[in-house]
Amino acid sequence: MQAFTLHTTPHIVFEPGGIRRLGEIAGDRLGERVLLVTDPGLRQAGLVIEVVDALTKSGATVEVYDEVEEDPSRATVEAAAAMAVECGAIGIVGFGGGSSMDVAKLVAALAGGDQPLDEMWGLDQVRRRVLPLVPRPRRAPARKSPRAPSSPCPATRSSAWSRPPCCPISRCSTPI
Repeated sequence: MQAFTLHTTPHIVFEPGGIRRLGEIAGDRLGERVLLVTDPGLRQAGLVIEVVDALTKSGATVEVYDEVEEDPSRATVEAAAAMAVECGAIGIVGFGGGSSMDVAKLVAALAGGDQPLDEMWGLDQVRRRVLPLVPRPRRAPARKSPRAPSSPCPATRSSAWSRPPCCPISRCSTPI
């Protein structure tokens, strides 16, 4: 067995209507330029608007990456990370199910750095500080998933990757 250290979150906020307080709760941690990572279904359902409104009320400029698919591909991760760099994001919000959370974790690790994704596989392989990340699970999961939204292990479609589909990034998972 390989030894490891589990880095837990500073705190978790769970309350009815808490999404309206996202900017108030996480605004200082996320900064003034935020990338929101989600899926097209949540945007089409109008659920993304509430998240964007909460963040903009705290003074943040918010860009939305809404192309996350179930069991996300490497191309999706790379496109979201490129968008984060392009818009100058200094904070990442993952909104939705497990796939959006997984992509957001990897984007937080990739954006603004020079470490290639292939060097991040395995426990504690991310060599640098990641962007602040706030995972915000959607209200009701569409299907049961073996991984929790606050898991440090992004899971992606294995057929599209050159390594096993798990990249544990313990420093990424910081829900508040």
